[in-house]
Order: sequence, then C-alpha cells, then structure tokens
Amino acid sequence: MGSTPGIPLDPRARAIIDAAFAAVSDGIAVFDVNAQVVDFNDAFWRFCRFTSRDDAAHSIAEFDEMFEVQTPDGDPVPIGQWGVMRALGGSEQLGASYRLRRRGTGDIWWGRFNALPITDDGNNIAGVLLTVRDTSEEERLLDKLRASQSQLRDLIAERERLQDEERKRISRELHDGLQQVLTALNLKLGMAEDAIADDPEAARRWLDEAQESVIETSQDIRDMIRALRPRGLAGRGLRDALDALTQSQEGLGLMTCEFSGEGLTGDEPDPEVGDCLYRVAQEALTNVLKHAAATRVQVIVADGAEDTVRLQVIDNGRGINHAPGTTRDGLGLVGMRERVAAVDGRLRVASEAGTGTTVEAIVPRHQIEGYSAP
Repeated sequence: MGSTPGIPLDPRARAIIDAAFAAVSDGIAVFDVNAQVVDFNDAFWRFCRFTSRDDAAHSIAEFDEMFEVQTPDGDPVPIGQWGVMRALGGSEQLGASYRLRRRGTGDIWWGRFNALPITDDGNNIAGVLLTVRDTSEEERLLDKLRASQSQLRDLIAERERLQDEERKRISRELHDGLQQVLTALNLKLGMAEDAIADDPEAARRWLDEAQESVIETSQDIRDMIRALRPRGLAGRGLRDALDALTQSQEGLGLMTCEFSGEGLTGDEPDPEVGDCLYRVAQEALTNVLKHAAATRVQVIVADGAEDTVRLQVIDNGRGINHAPGTTRDGLGLVGMRERVAAVDGRLRVASEAGTGTTVEAIVPRHQIEGYSAP
C-alpha cells in the first residue's frame, strides 16, 4: 500500500497507517473529511462482500445505499450513528457490534467496528481510520449456546414438573393405600384385644390376619421402593445384567427379544459406565414396548474401538415420527443422551418410518478425565 492520499498526514502517521494496512488481517479503510473512501486493504472489500477491489463503494452514502445496519437487538442504525460519521464529529467508536445485510444479495453477516478520528498538525479532524472484523462465526456459536441454554432451562422446568407430579403420586399412594391398610390393621388388633380374654381362638384369628396384613404391606412398600430405585447392575456384570433385562422383556406385548454379548471380551466396564449402558438399554426397551409396535428387538453389547463399549438396541417397529409439529427427542431420549454424555460417551438414534429404530451408545470402558468417545 502507498501513502494515503487526500489527507494531510505527517510522515509518522502515514507510516503507521501503511504498516497497519500490510500487517493486520482485519479490514481497514481510511475516509477523508468528506466521508469519502480514500484507501482500504483487501480484507476490507472482502468483509463488505464485494466481488473485487474495483467494485467497492467509495463513500458513506454509497455504503448506506448498499447495506442495512442493525444493532444486536435488531434496531436499525441510521447513517448518522455509523462509526465513520461519529468519528468525523470527534467521537471514537470502539468495539461496536453490528449485523449487516447487503440489499442486493441478501447476504447477512456480523462485524465488530472501530472508528478513530485522524487529526492533522493543527489537531483538526482530517479523516477517519475504520477497522472491521468479521464476527459471524462468533455470533453463530453464541446463538447455538443461547439455544442450548434455553433447551436446558426448558428441560429443567419439565423435570421439576414431572418430579412434582411424582411426589404428588407417591403422596396419594401413601395416603390412599397405606393409610387404608394401617386403619384396617388397627381395627384387627383392636378386635384381637377385645376377644383375647373370652375367645382366645378368635383373638388368634384376628392376630393372624393382622400379621398377613403386615406382610402384604411390607411387600407393597418394597415394590414401591423398587419402582423408585430400579436395581440396575446390582453387583452383576454388564453382560449378565443386560441378558437378564432382555429376558424380562420376553413375552411382553407381541415381540421377541434377543441378546448378544459375545462381542464383549475386554475388561468389565467401570461401574458407572456399566450402569449407564444398563439404563440406556432399559429406557430403549421401554420405548420399544410402549411406542414401536415391534415384533422383534435385539440388544447387542460388544467391544468398540479405542477401548470403548458399544451398546445397540435394534427393533423392527414403526420408527420415530419426525413429521412437522412432533417433538424429535422426547424426555426418554433426552435422558439417555444425558446419561451417555455424563460418562463422556455418544448416543446415536437412527430411525425411519416403518423400518424400525436403532439406538446406539458408545462409551469409554474406563473413566478418563478429558476423554471423548470416538
């Protein structure tokens, strides 16, 4: 780049501008006191989405005809508030983030702008130095992060709602079920107490019935606890636990269940890894039973690449409905993804209408900090 024409600069200022043009990757443009472009580097016209240097605009007025400028909140920015115009008025603009749109092509992108007044020896404003940086990728990642945060908030709210419903259900069961049993038990013990002096045999019968009620109630409580806290691996190896889980599904509905664990030949996975795969298989089988209308389901566990374990649950059911207006991932799938992510693994769900669904989890056999499954 040669010295910037049209602006009276001392040699030091010219040298700084020329060096900046050559050294930085940001777009740089110099405007004179009339807001005319007098020089710019290649990065500037590329940032502005011009096809070549010769096509670049040469005044703020031309830029205003070509571009729509908005704040991050979507408010339009009039030309008088642009950095160049503010700098010509004596105000610096540093780190301003704008959304740009080319009127002719419809291209949309983001940029961060700095505009600095250029002064002459008499401290009079002689022009503006403008620098721009394309931040479109940063904004895309921020949008993705905001969407993920919003999804997480929705998920947490939904879980809290479900937990509240579960608490209410348990409360109803305790009140309506156990309360009734305890009331009957109290009556039987009272009858036994009344009869013990005059009719010991009747008292014994009442005590026997009370004992049976206690045994039945204890079983009901155990069943309730088991429902709240499923057994998982419960000290068993992963292969045996999955085999037992698969067998327990046989005969439910109209489907046949098959298990294959011959491919699992390496070390037993860490307990948290094994429990994760067991829970994924459990949830996947529940989904098949409830929704898939499948006649056959396979559960396969095997060694994966790079010391991982791969679990597959494959059914021949109706597949997942991906029609517009339906939720692609229900809470069951979201829960599986969270479980697998918690042990640094990955979950893949492949499904087509009428051809069945494959749920595949790949997790590291052993927990290593910073590990990510391939």
